[in-house]
Amino acid sequence: MKKIMCTVFFLTGLLLFTQTLFINEFMADNDNVIEDPDEPGAFDDWIELYNPNVYAIELSEMYLTDDLTDLTKWQIPDGVVISGGSFLLFWADNDEEQGDVHTNFKLSSGGEEIGLIDTDGSTIIDSYTFGPQEMDISEGRYPDGADNWIFMSAPTPGYSNGQSNNPPNISDFAQFPLLPSSGQDVNVVATVTDDNFVSTVYTKYDTGSGFIDLIMWDDGDHGDLDEEDGIYGCYIPSQASGTEVQYYIEATDNEGESTVYPVTSPDIIMHYIVDYEIPLLYLNEFMADNDSTITDPQGDFDDWIEIYNASTEPIDIGGMYLTDKFQEPEDWWMIPTTQPDSTTIAPGSFLLLWADSDIEFGVLHLDFKLSIDGEQIGLFAFYGTTPIDTLSFGVQTIDVSYGRYPDGSENWIFMNTPTPGSANSSALADDQIIDNTETISLLGNYPNPFNYETVIHFSLTRPEFINLNIYNVKGEKVRNLIHRELQPDTYSINWNGRDQNMKKNSSGIYIIKLSASTKTKVQKIILMNK
Repeated sequence: MKKIMCTVFFLTGLLLFTQTLFINEFMADNDNVIEDPDEPGAFDDWIELYNPNVYAIELSEMYLTDDLTDLTKWQIPDGVVISGGSFLLFWADNDEEQGDVHTNFKLSSGGEEIGLIDTDGSTIIDSYTFGPQEMDISEGRYPDGADNWIFMSAPTPGYSNGQSNNPPNISDFAQFPLLPSSGQDVNVVATVTDDNFVSTVYTKYDTGSGFIDLIMWDDGDHGDLDEEDGIYGCYIPSQASGTEVQYYIEATDNEGESTVYPVTSPDIIMHYIVDYEIPLLYLNEFMADNDSTITDPQGDFDDWIEIYNASTEPIDIGGMYLTDKFQEPEDWWMIPTTQPDSTTIAPGSFLLLWADSDIEFGVLHLDFKLSIDGEQIGLFAFYGTTPIDTLSFGVQTIDVSYGRYPDGSENWIFMNTPTPGSANSSALADDQIIDNTETISLLGNYPNPFNYETVIHFSLTRPEFINLNIYNVKGEKVRNLIHRELQPDTYSINWNGRDQNMKKNSSGIYIIKLSASTKTKVQKIILMNK
């Protein structure tokens, strides 16, 4: 009796193990991925089985089929075993005379069925119905044995489907122009990459009647750079004056994974108004290292930014955006709209905002801090677009502010006697207050990418003979912008994308090179001509 019971337990256990076999991966159009070892030069379709158990399982007299109405189409020969935790490859090549792992059917790239059937010829251990396939792309469970199926541009026949599929990455967003007028199409550009390949990219825009999909192209003809370089572009059609346009980008890869840009889409998306009138607001003064100059209402010595209203009307900045990262709208901070009494600037007056990352203290506190080593500050009318005022600054000094002199002008000075919340009219310039070994700083350009014109920002902390040159990717100099001695200050210079002979350069990647006596700084810049 004991012998009979042991046999029953063994058979029950074997059946249990059998039920956990999986059809784990397959390829229905193998052109160049893996060669049939029994027929050199042949690239046949294949099916991979997976045994997740610690025990080996004998597959003898089970069945494989490509038709679930014919469960016994091909019987696996005697002696075929799949080890525990392992994978076994069968060749769907209709050449069963080549060996024990060659079936009497092929797979269809147009889509069909695969089934693994138990020895009784009726119990389906595992099956999968698939749709159209692409050449040299497999389809498999991820992770092994899971219910989730993915397309795999890097097939793993006979091995674990260990690689994950990352969704597309969207970067280097740009809009041309940043301030659209009526009658102007708006060029939207972005770089899209994927660990496999990108299937579709759309700009989805709405003028008040629902979203419209625009295909973004990587063909060199839609405001993008060159054909198949990973930079995609399209044109939002021109709109009437005063039209509000909102949009975002969505990219999908070959495995159906999608990404949106900005990441807040579709709740918070890019936004512009045609013929928008820029308000007379200025980033007028700031301090990037406040150690003992002025405290915020909570008694902390925090960094601060002063905004000046040069108009004759009060302006509420609630709903506008401040940032220290021009190219990363997802990190822009929207000034709350909940307290207009606090965020409205009277004509000719100033408003102080605290760059302290302490937004819980109220609407005048920002969610970022300033860097004493230099960075950017931007005031934008809408999410992702429409700059009102921007600044790139270099190295700063403790308790010394940097401000426009006089208020709202293009001239910036260091101020030993800061004037937060009031006019800079009594300020005195002091060009000798900074003592820092980093004598030159290349602060980048904006916008980047650009097509008509970009502004390059850099700063000096001591007198230097400066060369500012533009080079192409071959190392050839295409334009000299500065060749002279400059005094300590922060500088901005425009480049219109033309060479030394004022000939328009072709679209492409260029290099900014800022050189002084002991230091050289370089940065990549992207020109995208229409």
